[in-house]
Amino acid sequence: SGKRTHDLIEGSTLAVIEGGPHGIIWTHAGHVNRQLLDFLAQRTEPMQPVAGLS
Repeated sequence: SGKRTHDLIEGSTLAVIEGGPHGIIWTHAGHVNRQLLDFLAQRTEPMQPVAGLS
């Protein structure tokens, strides 16, 4: 389902972690954190707030 979602969202990034189960954020925390930090480091412009979210 991650691949399908990635294909539907233009400009999205898909990171695949081999052997990652449903609870990947607990079982592979180091890998998930590294992928997330690498992704966030690629941002070149500040994030803007989304109306209606706080």
